[in-house]
Amino acid sequence: MVIHYDKMVYHLGAVMKKIGNVELVEKGDLGFSNYIAVVDENWKRLEKSNKNAKGYVGRVITHPYADGAAVYLVTEEQDKTVTIQVVNNIGDNWVLPAWGEEDVISKKTADKLMITTMRL
Repeated sequence: MVIHYDKMVYHLGAVMKKIGNVELVEKGDLGFSNYIAVVDENWKRLEKSNKNAKGYVGRVITHPYADGAAVYLVTEEQDKTVTIQVVNNIGDNWVLPAWGEEDVISKKTADKLMITTMRL
């Protein structure tokens, strides 16, 4: 079965959200099978961003949480810190209580949590 992502998103009335430089499906009446396709496509977009990132912006970081991991995207780079924003519709949608939806963390912390290979 071939799913045309952009057409599917439009027909489901899904809302796109740009996080940093990556546009992802944020919400909508997806249903389970469509949700799986959206999760897959969102991961592909994150993989592309992670691979093409120059410096920190666009890189994906994960932090273990509960039975999975919270996934964040680096959206800004400062001198010694980076701004991160949580990514949704890629699985369990965990948000770290300490970081919330968006936070500023040290580059040292980001370095420890950056993923070099995708797919959790």
